[in-house]
This record gives sequence, structure tokens and C-alpha cells, in this order.
Amino acid sequence: MKFNFLLFCVTFFWKLKVFNSSTLNTESLEDAYEPELRIVGGEEVQIEKFPYIAQICIMAIRICGGTIIKKNWIVTAAHCTFRGTLQEINVRVGSDLNSKGSVISSKQKIEHPKYDDSNLDYDVAVIELSERIPDNIPAKPIRLQRKGEIVKIGAVADVSGWGLTNETELQEPLHLRSVSVPIISHSQCADWYQEEQIKEFVICAGYEHGMKDACVSDSGGPLVHSKKLIGIVSWGIGCARPKRPGVYTSIAHPEIRNFIEQISGV
Repeated sequence: MKFNFLLFCVTFFWKLKVFNSSTLNTESLEDAYEPELRIVGGEEVQIEKFPYIAQICIMAIRICGGTIIKKNWIVTAAHCTFRGTLQEINVRVGSDLNSKGSVISSKQKIEHPKYDDSNLDYDVAVIELSERIPDNIPAKPIRLQRKGEIVKIGAVADVSGWGLTNETELQEPLHLRSVSVPIISHSQCADWYQEEQIKEFVICAGYEHGMKDACVSDSGGPLVHSKKLIGIVSWGIGCARPKRPGVYTSIAHPEIRNFIEQISGV
């Protein structure tokens, strides 16, 4: 999941090289992915169970996840859109296959005005699509957590995406994966992340022993509890390491929720 800029760049340019390969085909890609690989500790899932998930692409290459919050609006992490131009960014929806689905271009992208690319503060952005998502594909908006709404510590949430299956492997799965992780308290998260500041506009989810998590290029994707979007995959140290839970932008934080509502009307 975690936003590691060096690994993000390596992954992106590796994907760019593969994308430009004249020998690339679906069969060779499928053979290249070992069947046991998955979002760390998770399982393969179908798009019908996660119809709200989107793929954020730059120059037709998937770099991040996103969430459909309205038929013409996507929410994602600001670090996913910050370096791309509006002309380069498009969105894929309606498929559980990596880099497949209906492609829709972007009409506008807006990062949170307080977003800080040096430390990922206020890591949220919204993308307005150039057209509404068609009704005849498995792509539907999800409800958002209300401002100030609290999710109990220990509640289990689902995070999904097509990101790396571990932090040393550059191959991504072909199929959408999901894993369930418990919400942990700010104080516990801060205790485990002593070298990092856990701020009020994030939530943390994961296990003390690690083993289950999202990974690089799951960034921007959804953390969902009780059929509501409660978080956006933002950052962390490594993937599924002990005492290094996932850190998510909190949808319920007033400055995050107000930003989404003011821009998208959701």
C-alpha cells in the first residue's frame, strides 16, 4: 500500500517498459504471475463485490486505486494525482482485471488545498470524470462515512486493490484482491510508529504481527467498513510488517469530509 516514492517510481517505470513492449500479450502476462500472489494476506475477489473500486491511470498505466463516490466523481489519494497532468490521467472502472475495464478521461482533478507532498498531509484528491459512468457495467458509487462519525477500535474493514503482493516483488496480480484489517487506535498507531507522526486526519488499520496489508500501488484505494468508505490508502513503512499498520486518510475528519463535499457535492 504504502507510499514509498522510490519504489513507486521503480514500479511505474517498470510498468512503462512492460506497457511499451511489442511482445506483450495477455497470455504471457498471466503466465508471469504466480497464482499464490495476492494483496498481502488477502484473496482474489470479484468486481461485483467491490463495484465502487476504480483504477487511476497515468498515460494508460494503472498507478493507484480510487473509489467511485458519484457517477462522475472519484476520490483517491492526492499523491496519486499530484504529479500527473489532467490530460495524462484517466480512470478505469467496472472490471476486476488489472488495467481492464471502461476508460473515462478526467475533466478536472483537485488535490486538498493543504496537501503536502513532502509528508502526505491531507492526502486526498477528487477527480471529475468527463462523462458519467454507464449504468450497464458493474461500477457503482459507495456511501461515505459522515463527518465526525466514529468507527470502533477493533472493527474490521476491507481494503482492496491491484497493488504489489509484497514490498520486494514488482509483479502485480492480474485480479483484484482484498484483505480485512482491524482499526487500531491513534495512540496505539503512534506508539508503533514512534519515528513518524500520526496526525488527527488519518486512521490506522492492521495487525501487531503484520502479515495482512495492502502494498505499493494500492495507494488511493478504498478502506470500507459497514458498506461505507472510511479511509483512503495513503502511506506506511513497508508492507505488512509487524507494528507497521496501514495509514489511511480519514473520510470522517471534518477537513477531509468538507473538502470532498464542497468539490463533488457528495
